[in-house]
Amino acid sequence: MTEVVDADVRNLMRKCVKLFKRLEVAKAMRVYIAQHMDDSEDLRSKLKLAKSELAAAKKAADEGTGLLKKVEKERERRLMLRHAG
Repeated sequence: MTEVVDADVRNLMRKCVKLFKRLEVAKAMRVYIAQHMDDSEDLRSKLKLAKSELAAAKKAADEGTGLLKKVEKERERRLMLRHAG
């Protein structure tokens, strides 16, 4: 009878050790995931900033193109007036 109890106790101790190891792994995974979630949030904020900067650059380029076209039209108009007069 004591042999059975000893075997049961040993089995319970092994299971306990395995459970503690699993708990340690779970804790390590939580830390890893939490750190990478923060990295992910940082990347998202950088991406958002880059998108807004890109939109501002496109807007500035469009405005510059519009101004350049106006200047070219005015230049052509003055050249035509100069040749006509």
